[in-house]
Amino acid sequence: MKFVAIGNISIDYLQDSQFAGGSVLQSSLLASKLGLKSSAITSFGKDFQKLKQNWQNVQVYPQLSPFSTTVGLIYDEKGNRRVIIKKEGGVISEKLLPKEVSDADIIFICPIVHEISSDLVSFIARTNKKALIVVTPQGWLRDWKKEGDAISQKPWSNAKEILSHTDILSISEEDIQENKSVLNLYKDFIKQGGIIIVTQGSKGAIAYRRQKLISSKAYPTKAIDPTGAGDIFAASFAIAWRETASLEKSLRFANVAASFIIEGIGVSNMPTRPQIRSRSNKIQFV
Repeated sequence: MKFVAIGNISIDYLQDSQFAGGSVLQSSLLASKLGLKSSAITSFGKDFQKLKQNWQNVQVYPQLSPFSTTVGLIYDEKGNRRVIIKKEGGVISEKLLPKEVSDADIIFICPIVHEISSDLVSFIARTNKKALIVVTPQGWLRDWKKEGDAISQKPWSNAKEILSHTDILSISEEDIQENKSVLNLYKDFIKQGGIIIVTQGSKGAIAYRRQKLISSKAYPTKAIDPTGAGDIFAASFAIAWRETASLEKSLRFANVAASFIIEGIGVSNMPTRPQIRSRSNKIQFV
């Protein structure tokens, strides 16, 4: 099975540490770890090279930019995160997309700033009509006045265009807490038969499909760095859904996969299938 992730890589600063981040990195590494043929279409600058990121078995297609997307991550005592945009990287062009897009089984679209347009999503959907298109919309919900500012939330202005091509939307509870009624719009906009997942951090997640609603508790664990948990959840859910077509099994698989990533920093604790299977068998939490 072929997995393609699309979005900007980032240079993340957390306290005194500097490491590679971004949904495209998290999701493509997970897919590779789970045995899929994984590719990442991304953008970064020469400043990213000094991190010497090991992409392991992921095929990377970089669209070079003058500099990389750079963010600062600040957590308070309650674990709430504040993101500061230090630099905004380049955009991803459809003219430079590799052929892997046309025969992928899963296309994971995951902007972290404003690097992916609705036209690009439409182009991808036309190019590959059989792929499961998965969207994590966080980048389209972010706004800031200037580089160096903390991000604020804005309405998802191109939601209708994006969701008309989307099979799975994964969004956090935090992203809709100011206007929970927007979820009804997303249900109307999403492709027929599409799934909407609302992640709820340590509480788990809820999945909606047609008239069906299923909730699943998170696997209990001690969080060291929650950054990337939502990305791992969404990617692992998509992989499990493609393999099983079961909401229950997919939620369980995704909750367990996400529990591993928060136990380490960055991508240091990416799980394997045997690890997920072993942990899943230890507790009944769906």
